[in-house]
Amino acid sequence: FTLLITLGIIAMIQPIQIDLLSALLTVPAVLVLSFMLLIFLLRGRLGKIEGIAMLSIFLINLIIQLLYHN
Repeated sequence: FTLLITLGIIAMIQPIQIDLLSALLTVPAVLVLSFMLLIFLLRGRLGKIEGIAMLSIFLINLIIQLLYHN
């Protein structure tokens, strides 16, 4: 939510250029991470295993983006 507000304010000041590949890789990863966080919070537990799972998805997404942009 905070990210959306921040990006919205920045975009009102200066348009943001986003390439298609970044959007195609980032949007699904953010949706998966958000859904995972929702499930973890509804279960009432956000421990080491959950944190490692979410961090792993983030790092995989980051590595894929770095490989495709170079």
